[in-house]
Amino acid sequence: MKKITAKNIEERLFLQPVNLLFCLTEEFKGPLLKLCKQSGITQSMMTRYTMELIEEKLIEKEGFIGRQGMQIKLTPKGMLLKLHLSNIKQILNEVRL
Repeated sequence: MKKITAKNIEERLFLQPVNLLFCLTEEFKGPLLKLCKQSGITQSMMTRYTMELIEEKLIEKEGFIGRQGMQIKLTPKGMLLKLHLSNIKQILNEVRL
């Protein structure tokens, strides 16, 4: 299977709705699932919903999101984690979830 990178994900998002978990490699799934859980999104929802539906739910819960990626509010730490698809790995490493 072709290795999926942030660039592939970004390209595919503009072509069609994408299953978010399918796009992400294992190292991204854990931290992203943790963040989505805090916003009321379960793993079963993530496998069922497309990226756009996940975005809608995050907007409903958190009130903001970017089209190029996701901004998820980390309430316990009182900070924002901005996940841009083009540099998601770097940001996750910086935050060290």
